[in-house]
Amino acid sequence: MNRYWSHVMQCTSCSAALKWMRALEVALQVASVAVVGFLAAGKGTVVTSGVQRAAVVAAAVLCFAASRWLAGFIEKTFYFEDYVLADK
Repeated sequence: MNRYWSHVMQCTSCSAALKWMRALEVALQVASVAVVGFLAAGKGTVVTSGVQRAAVVAAAVLCFAASRWLAGFIEKTFYFEDYVLADK
C-alpha cells in the first residue's frame, strides 16, 4: 500500500502536479546558486552597498529554504504514507 504506486502513477493530474513541483524545486535550487554566483561575479561592481548585498543573500537563502520546504511537501504529499496501527 504505497501512495505513489497505488495512486500518483495512475492519476494524470497528480503525476502532472508531481512533475511540475519537482521542476519548481530544481528551479528554486538553481536560482539560489545563480543568485550567489551573481553576487560573487559582481564583486562590488553591480551590488555596491551592504544593504543590497544583504538583500541578494536573503533572496538566495529564501530560494533555498523554499526548495527544501517543497521537497518535504512533495515527500509528504506524494510518497509517504504513515501507518498508525491505532487508526486501522
